[in-house]
Amino acid sequence: MKPATILCIAASIMCAAVAINQYDAYKARHQPPQPVSQTPEASPNIPETEQGASVMSLVGKPAPDFKLVSFDGSRTFRLSDYKGRPVIVTFWATYCGWCREEAPWFSAMQAKYAKHKLQILGVVPLTDSSREEVTHALKTWGIKYPVLVSDHAAETSYYVNWFPTTIYIAPNGIVAKAEEENVKGPARLEEDIQMLLGE
Repeated sequence: MKPATILCIAASIMCAAVAINQYDAYKARHQPPQPVSQTPEASPNIPETEQGASVMSLVGKPAPDFKLVSFDGSRTFRLSDYKGRPVIVTFWATYCGWCREEAPWFSAMQAKYAKHKLQILGVVPLTDSSREEVTHALKTWGIKYPVLVSDHAAETSYYVNWFPTTIYIAPNGIVAKAEEENVKGPARLEEDIQMLLGE
């Protein structure tokens, strides 16, 4: 068998494995939600995710607030604390190849647009990634922005069915763009940031 043929077969197998992994996560997220013990303050009247609902339905609406703890446990983050600033919230998992590819782009934009008060927040569900896996990702993916531990309330309010799920929030708190697919390169990401800034 020719080397080129072997490479094509190997690439096809890898693509199929990634697709199966993502589909399994999608199916799991559409199972009836398990009870989550939370205080009323942490999950204020957030409706259950509708079957088939998409994060894109949030565009043009106020971004749902959340209260999440940083991965290292040192700080609690509320989205409402960033009112008046452009914010990007990206939900990710360690098995997601797209998420790994995007992390350095987000880090670069966090540094480049710091003077514009841009804030990027990574949110990782520990139901999809272990603490050990996230720790390794933080050491090797070049993540230079806060990473928060997700909860059921945040995932429900943002209709997280897929990784990555990314939400672009304008300084007035309105969702300007939302997508459950990969960022199409650093140039597109920068265009979206400039859109948030009104440039």
